[in-house]
Amino acid sequence: MKKDKGLGANYIELAAKQGYDKAPLAVGGIYLNHQKPEKARPWLEKADAQGNQKAQELIEKLNKF
Repeated sequence: MKKDKGLGANYIELAAKQGYDKAPLAVGGIYLNHQKPEKARPWLEKADAQGNQKAQELIEKLNKF
């Protein structure tokens, strides 16, 4: 069976939009891995607002660029 990474990302983003607390960091990470920091930032900020330390670290790295 062929894996569709795009489809998986869509489900994670949907989970984030529906309030699953771990999903915003995952969505932000996906966008960072695809070199899309402008799309990653809002998701990382949402994760940071939820108290996620890793999100805060990634935002600090984005701010350096």
